[in-house]
Amino acid sequence: MKWAHRLTFFLLCCNHLLFSQAVVLLSEGQPVAKGEIHFSISQLKEASFPLNGQWAFYANQLLNPDQLPAPTTYAQFPELWNSLQKKGYDIAPIGYATYHLKIYFDSIPPRLALSIPDFYSAYRLWINGEIFAQNGEVGDSRASSIPYWLPITKMLIDRSQELDLVLQISNFDHARGGPLDPIFIGTNERLLREKEINQNLTFALFCVLIMCGVFLLGLYPLRNMDTAALTFAAFCLAHSYRIIGSEDYLLHTVLPALPYWIALKLEYISLYISIIIAWEYGYQLFPGTISKRIMHPVQYTYVVLCLITIFSPAHIFTHFVFVNHALLVLSVVTGIYLSIGAVLIHFRRNFNFSIGFLMLVFLMIISIGDSMGLWHSNYWVVLFLYANFLFFQYRHLSQRFAYSFKKAVEAADAASQVKSEFLATMSHEIRTPLNGVIGMTGLLSQTPLTNEQKLFVDSIKSSGDNLLIIINDILDLSKIEAGSMNLNLAPFDPEKVVREIFQLLEPKAIAKELKLLIEINADVPKQVIGDVIRVRQILLNLVGNAIKFTERGEIKIEVSVLSLTNQKVNLKWSVSDTGIGISKAIIPNLFEPFSQADGSTSRKYEGTGLGLSISRKLAALMGGSIEVDSQEGKGSTFSVELPFDIVSFSIMHEEENKQTPPGLDAGLAKKYPLQILIVEDHLINQKLISILLHKMGYETDVANNGLEALEKVEHKPYDLIFMDIQMPEMDGFMATRKIRNWGNLSCQPIIVAITANALHGDREKCLEVGMNDYLSKPLHPEQVAEIIRTWGSKRQEN
Repeated sequence: MKWAHRLTFFLLCCNHLLFSQAVVLLSEGQPVAKGEIHFSISQLKEASFPLNGQWAFYANQLLNPDQLPAPTTYAQFPELWNSLQKKGYDIAPIGYATYHLKIYFDSIPPRLALSIPDFYSAYRLWINGEIFAQNGEVGDSRASSIPYWLPITKMLIDRSQELDLVLQISNFDHARGGPLDPIFIGTNERLLREKEINQNLTFALFCVLIMCGVFLLGLYPLRNMDTAALTFAAFCLAHSYRIIGSEDYLLHTVLPALPYWIALKLEYISLYISIIIAWEYGYQLFPGTISKRIMHPVQYTYVVLCLITIFSPAHIFTHFVFVNHALLVLSVVTGIYLSIGAVLIHFRRNFNFSIGFLMLVFLMIISIGDSMGLWHSNYWVVLFLYANFLFFQYRHLSQRFAYSFKKAVEAADAASQVKSEFLATMSHEIRTPLNGVIGMTGLLSQTPLTNEQKLFVDSIKSSGDNLLIIINDILDLSKIEAGSMNLNLAPFDPEKVVREIFQLLEPKAIAKELKLLIEINADVPKQVIGDVIRVRQILLNLVGNAIKFTERGEIKIEVSVLSLTNQKVNLKWSVSDTGIGISKAIIPNLFEPFSQADGSTSRKYEGTGLGLSISRKLAALMGGSIEVDSQEGKGSTFSVELPFDIVSFSIMHEEENKQTPPGLDAGLAKKYPLQILIVEDHLINQKLISILLHKMGYETDVANNGLEALEKVEHKPYDLIFMDIQMPEMDGFMATRKIRNWGNLSCQPIIVAITANALHGDREKCLEVGMNDYLSKPLHPEQVAEIIRTWGSKRQEN
C-alpha cells in the first residue's frame, strides 16, 4: 500500500499549493476612488490587480466616450444592479448603464492587458476612445440587445500613461443584471499565463469528473450493484458540465457558436440535477441519517425547476434563482449534519466522506454568496474545494469497495468453511454406520449361506459399495476444487491396470450380455511413473459408465502411444461403447458437476453425475485431458490423454523384486503378539473391529470413549490402540495427548486413528497430536492386517 500513501501525500501537497495560491490571490489590491486609480509600473510587474472600487456610473444611459458628462454618481464595481437598486440607485436588474474609469501610471507602462469577465449580459468596452472588446450586442431594448457570455483576455495596444475606460452594459434576459466579477489589469504575459493555467486546470477538472463518472459506472456491477457508487458516478457526469459551462464559460472557447439560451439552460439544469443526485448520494450512503420527508420535497422542487428552465425563456426561469438559494441553504445545513453524523457512526470508515462532503458544502456556500453578490468567488479556492471533494469522496468509495469486497471474501470464506464442516460432518456421520454395514456384510458373506441369503448379502454389499463411491466422489470433488488433491507418483504397469479393471468390471458386463474387449498396443511401455490410483479411478468411471449406458454390443478399452521419447510417453486411453450415445447439444455441459445427459438419464441409470467431472479434473491435475466423440443412438468414445515419465531398467527391476503383502492371515497374532485396545463409541463398529481382529487371532479390549481408554491404559500395558476420533466424554485427540504426556508408562503404545473423517488434512491432524497412523472408515480387513504387520514388525525390532 506504499503507492497509496505516496499518492495521498502528493495530492495533499497539491492541495497545499492550491490553498496557498488561493490565499495569495485573495488580496484585492488598491481600490478605485471617484472613478480614478493610480498604478506604479513596479506594482504591475509583480502582480495583476482587479479594477474594483467606485466607478463613475450613468444609470439607464448608453454613452459613448465623446458623450460623457461630468460624473455626478459613483457606484461600486463590480456589483449587481439588483444590489445597487436596493441601495437607492435608479437602476433595475433589467436595463442598461454606462461605467467610466480613468487609470494613471507613473511612467510608460510595459505591454499590459485586461482580463474581462462576461458581466451576465452584453457589453462594449472603449479604451481611449477606441472600441477594445465586446460581448454580444449592447442595446436599449430586448429586441436590440443580444447577450453573449465569454471572458476575454486582450493586450492593450495603447502604451500611454493614461487610460480612459468606458464600459456599456445592457441586460434584458437575466434576472440579475450588471457586473458580477471584476476586470483585472496586469502585464500581457502574466494575464495570458494565468488564463492558460486556469483553462488547463478547469479542463483537467472536467476530464477528472468525466473519468470518475465513467470509472464508477464500470465499477458499479462489480460492487454488488452498490447504488452509492452509481449515484456518485451520475453526480460526476451531471456536474461536469458546470465546470466548463458556467463561471468562465470555457465551453464557448471550444464552441463559440453555441447559442446563449442553450448554454444558460444547460448551466441551470446541470446545477439542479447535480443537487438532486447529491441528496440521493448522501441518502444511499447513510439512509438512516437523511429523512425522506425532507429529501423528496427538495428533489421534487428541483425537478419542477428543471421543467421550468426547459420550457420557459431566460428572463422567466432565472427569476426562480431565489428558490434555488433557499434549497441550497437547506442542502448546506443537511450536508453539515450528514458529515458530522457519518463521523459519529464510524469515524475511521466515514472520515474521508465527511471531509469531502464538507468541501461540497463549502462550494455551495461560495456559490450562494457569489450568486447573491455577497462576495466574489476566488478561482483557486473553488479549485481547491473541488479537488478535495473528489479526492476524499473517491477515497471513501474505494474504502467502501474494499470493505464490501472484504466482507464478500469473509462471507465466501465462511461459506467455504461451512461447506467443509458440512462435508466433514456428513462424511463422518455416513461413514460410521457404513463401516458397520460393509464390514458386517463382508463377515456375513464368509459364513454358510443359502443361495437366496447370498443374493441378499450381495445386494447389501453392492449398495454399500455404491454409497461409498458416491461419498468418495463428493469428497474428491471438494478436494480438487480446494486445490488440496495431491498426486502419489510411483511406477506402475499400464497394461496391468487395464486388466485389473477388466477383471473387476467383467462380471457386470457379462450380466448385461456385453462383450468387454482389451487392446494394448505393442509400443506401450511396461512401466511408467504416475498416480496409479487416480488413473484407475478415471478408467473405472469411464468403463463403468460405458457398461451402465450400453444395452447391447460391446465395450472396448484401448491403450496407445501418442508420443514417445527416452524419458517421456504420452498415452491415450480410449473407452468405446455401442450404447445410447450423447447428443451434440449435451456434450459441452457433460463434464460439469452433477450433470447428466438429461433428467431421465439420472432416473433410469442412477448416479450423481460427478464421475465425468472428477475424471476431467483429475486428468487436468495430471497434465492431461479428456475428450468425447459421440453420436446419439450409435455409442460414444471417451479418450484420455495423460503424460508419464518412463521407468528406467534399474527401477523396473527393483519393482519386480518387491513382494506383494499377504492378505488376511488367521495366524497373524502368533507372528506379532500384541495387546490391542479398541476405543470406539459405536457399538456396531466395536463388534466389527473385534471380530476382524479375532479372525486374526487377537483377543481385544474395548473402551467406549477417551476417558475409559485412559483408565485401561493406566492399568494395562497395550502395544496397539485403535483410536476413534469423535467420541462422547473425551475425544480421541485429547486421549492421545494425555497418553503421550504420561511419563510413567513403561512403553508408549502405537496409536492408530480409525475415523470417518476423510477430508484433506484429517490425517495430518491425527499425526500432529501424537498418533502413529491413520485409517479411514469403512475399514477393510486387508488395511487392518497391514497396519498390524507394519507396526508389529517395528515393535519387534525395538
